Amino acid sequence: MLNLSRSLSRSLLISSSSSPASSSAAAAAAAVPLRTSSLALRRLSSSASSSSIPSAAPKPGEKILPKKASDDNNVFLDNLGKIFGLSIGALIIFVVRSSQRTSNQTAVKDKAEEESCLDPVEIEEMRAVNVDLTEPVFASLVTHVHEKVGAGNGCTYPKFMALVKAQFAKVTDDGTNTVQLGHYLDRVVLNQPGYDDDKEYPLSFLFTVLSLALFSPVEARLNLLYKVLQLSSSAGSSPGSSSAPSPLPAPIVYDFITVLRDTCQLPPESHPVEDGSPYPVQKYKTGTGEEILNSKLRDEKDADKAAQSRTLYGGVGDDVTEEMFKRIMRSKAVCAWGECYVGIRRRNN
Repeated sequence: MLNLSRSLSRSLLISSSSSPASSSAAAAAAAVPLRTSSLALRRLSSSASSSSIPSAAPKPGEKILPKKASDDNNVFLDNLGKIFGLSIGALIIFVVRSSQRTSNQTAVKDKAEEESCLDPVEIEEMRAVNVDLTEPVFASLVTHVHEKVGAGNGCTYPKFMALVKAQFAKVTDDGTNTVQLGHYLDRVVLNQPGYDDDKEYPLSFLFTVLSLALFSPVEARLNLLYKVLQLSSSAGSSPGSSSAPSPLPAPIVYDFITVLRDTCQLPPESHPVEDGSPYPVQKYKTGTGEEILNSKLRDEKDADKAAQSRTLYGGVGDDVTEEMFKRIMRSKAVCAWGECYVGIRRRNN
């Protein structure tokens, strides 16, 4: 009996000593799912806070507009540096091309001045001393030489001067048969390409050279030269005729402008004409009479002068009247004897 009670008390002691351990194990087992659920909650909360709040749902019937790219960026502001760099580059290219274009044009002008065999001062000097070579005397020389040589025929320079001197002595009061400072005329003719004493030149060329010594106003000089061109083309009457002059074909006028260029009667500014494409840089060359007139009269700012010269470059017709001829010679395109600067000189004086 006593042994039974001792065994019972021992079992009770063992169970009481083992119960705290079993309760702690049970508590640990219960804590595992609680920790797992708390970690899951933390992850859900962090993902919810990091994600954006969804926009409100559209109302029934409301149209959803697509998002524009301009809402996120500005093309101008985003590329401001590139735009600025391109603008500076374009400005530099423009300045370089413009400078080179001016240099090319100036080079042709300088060449014309260097190759000119007469200075404008020398021309004025020769006209001032030849007071006997007036408009009536020049007209008689034109008639006499054309009668001796024949209209439309050529003549050598020595023969031409011999005919001029012979007639000059007849029509002057004191029998003068010498053109004062005539070596200036010789210089012009001798400097022509391929000159030879036996080479025949058109009478229009020879009388244009002689007009360098003509002592008369510009208006009278233009009248005489227009009639010389008519006789040379077999299109008109003698200079002393009172009949109305007939128009000249445009090619005759073109050739006459070329002769003015070759005899130092055009300013250097009239010589350059555009040569080829303006890209990459505009080049220039010494123009013929046709090129000088056609390339510059298109830019004629004076509407009246442009209208008078339109038939030469607009394809309207081929005839040039005497009035049109005078306007062309005084135009900025040709500027014979510097006549286009007359108004400027008067305003400056």
